[in-house]
Order: sequence, then structure tokens, then C-alpha cells
Amino acid sequence: MQNATGSLPVAETAARRRSPLRLSYRRQEVVWGYLFMAPTIIGLLVFVFGPAVASIALALFSTNFITQFEFVGLANFGELFADETFWISASNTVVYVIAHVVPTVALGLGFASVLNQQMRGRAFFRTLYFIPVVCPIVSTSLIWSWAYETEFGVFNYFLRSAGLAPIRWLTDSSWALWSIIIWSVWAGLGYPIVLFLAALQGVSRELVEASKIDGASVWSTFRHVTFPAISPATFFIVVLLIVGSFQVFTQTYVMTKGGPGYSTYTMVMYLYTIGWQNFRFGYASAVAVVLFLILSAVTYLQFKVQRHWVHYEHG
Repeated sequence: MQNATGSLPVAETAARRRSPLRLSYRRQEVVWGYLFMAPTIIGLLVFVFGPAVASIALALFSTNFITQFEFVGLANFGELFADETFWISASNTVVYVIAHVVPTVALGLGFASVLNQQMRGRAFFRTLYFIPVVCPIVSTSLIWSWAYETEFGVFNYFLRSAGLAPIRWLTDSSWALWSIIIWSVWAGLGYPIVLFLAALQGVSRELVEASKIDGASVWSTFRHVTFPAISPATFFIVVLLIVGSFQVFTQTYVMTKGGPGYSTYTMVMYLYTIGWQNFRFGYASAVAVVLFLILSAVTYLQFKVQRHWVHYEHG
């Protein structure tokens, strides 16, 4: 609206002069925001999404990147599903996943429940259980390989002291995979304990005390009060453990190299052998694609099933 002289009011004129300046500030904020995110975005594109797309495309070729680069379509997948070694590695991986995840979750919750109580030395034990997590996998794998040694290992020393026959932990095909699983459970307990402990400390004390006053047993209190409260954390832990277990490689490579025979041969070990020892990168990419599809399917099923046992609080 103009005044009597035909000019705009001073306040409105100043506002119009300031609005382009404010807009430029907003644009600057957006630009700076993208600049700060750029390293992460570039890292994801270069090291995650880019290699993933390239691996999917590479699975359609037969190549060693030097003298051969031939389009073969789905032939790599056909050969893969007909390869007995692949099915052995897949079955070993499934056994490892189940035998690793179940005791890790159970023991993690058990230790966290104990550490959540008022007890002497609680701070010491909370530090002690996390030590294996911060130790390098290769180092602890080597130490456990020595402990598993048939003649001079510490485990067989205790077995002999108890009058029992020694076990060929890593050289017997019936024991090798289970020996690696025992190591993996020991080495991987730290994170589940931390997460379970944080979840348990968030359980409402009022509800627990109310259930005790109503005469509920310890098991009933855990089942109907504690576990529903920590079920989101439990679901998160299970998903992480399953995804990580399907990708087991380092400990099997260091401790057994996949042996004896193929008793500890896993899918990632199979992928590594095909790609970096046989230099069949297209075929190895097909293995990676199949592993990705398996993980995607398993994770999808977990998210479908979780609605029946995971209880979320809605504020």
C-alpha cells in the first residue's frame, strides 16, 4: 500500500530489501550443509554403492581383469548352483549362524541381567567382558589356535588333568567348525551385553515392583514385563548378529584356512578363494550377489516376523 506521496512505507521497503538477503543466507546454509555431507556421500558412492552395482554387473561376465572379459549372462549363477563346494560352504555358514547367534543372544542377556544387579566388582566385570571386542580378531584367533593345539594346548591340558581324552579341536572335521563357533561366541559377547545392559536399565522399576507385589514369579516378571520392554533391543541385536555371522571369514581363514577338508569352509571363504586365488572375479561376484540376496531375504523375514514379538512404546 502506497502513502500520499505515492511511495511505499519505509518498513515494507526495508523488508523487501532484506528478503533477497535472507534467501541468500538460506542458500548458503544449504550449500554448506551439502559440503559437510559431501565426504560421507562420496565415500558411500565410491566404497559402498558403486562396488555393489559393479559387482552385480560383473556377475554377468567371465573375467580375470587381465586377459579375459567375456559376457556370459546368467551362466555364472548356473555353475554356482551346480557346484557342490558352494552348497557345502552354504550349509556350514547356516550352521555357524544358528550356533553362533542363539548362544550369543542367550549368554549376552544372561550376563547383562547379572551385571544389572547390585554386586561387588560390577565395574570390573563390565570392563572385563568388553576386552575381547577391542582386541584384534587376528591376534585373538592366533592365541586361541595355540590354546586349541592338540598336544600342548591349554584346553587339552585341562582335559588330560580331568582324566579325559584330548580333542583335536582344529584338525578334526567334526570339531573344527564348533571350535570356531566357541571362539566367536566368546569374542562377540561384548556388544550384546552392552546393548542388553542399556535396555535393562531402561525397564520401568515401577512395573517390575508391581508384578512382584502381585505375586508374579521371576520368570513371569521377565516374560511379561522385562522381555517386552527390551524386545526392540533384542531384535536389533539379532539382526546385527545374523548379518555379521553370514559374513564370517577372518577367524576361519586364520585358524583353519577352511579345513580340514571343507569342514569350516564358509560362503565368504568360498568367495575369497574363487576371486583372489583362482582370479575368477565374475564368478566370485555371482557368489557375492547370492549372499546379498540371502541376507536381504533373511532380514526381510525378520522384519516381517518382529511385529509378532517386538513391542514398541508409542508416546
